[in-house]
Amino acid sequence: MNIIAPIFLILAAVGIFYGYTNPNYRGENVPTNIVKLAEERKKYAEALTNSNSLVSERNKLVEKNNNLSGDDLDRLKKLIPDHIDNARLIIDIDNIASRHGLNIRNIDINNDAGNKEALGPDNNLYGALTFKFKIIAPYDKFRSFLKDLEDSLRIIDVVGISFSSTETGFYDYEVLIKTYWIK
Repeated sequence: MNIIAPIFLILAAVGIFYGYTNPNYRGENVPTNIVKLAEERKKYAEALTNSNSLVSERNKLVEKNNNLSGDDLDRLKKLIPDHIDNARLIIDIDNIASRHGLNIRNIDINNDAGNKEALGPDNNLYGALTFKFKIIAPYDKFRSFLKDLEDSLRIIDVVGISFSSTETGFYDYEVLIKTYWIK
């Protein structure tokens, strides 16, 4: 009888392990098992870590934004405005041209939002405005005008230039430019 009791207890322990403990641990007898819960807990911990890093990054950006001076904010708003201001843009370009003794004429504005071919919502974070104008100038003044246009604070892409010569030594330029704004 001394030998039967330990064998019986060992068999009972093995039976309890394989019959109750192991299936419950693996989740075979319960709706959610411990392994799945541990994996889910790990995912939540990772998500919490990611959210904490995003919050700290957001706080850094907010602090940088709050530290910008009024002049810097005005320059940023002029660089990429948050709305279309056609009149202001035309005035700015005309001021650049007048510094070189030039006048812009025949302004034709084309909002790229109307040229949308894709269906569905517009997910772009920015809008674009294309317009063209004509200017009569000698070549050297036109080059310096383009240089000043390039150096201006507003983002302006010169998309195309066409020209024809005149008998007076001036050229008749047609300039196609594109500018952007934040939606």
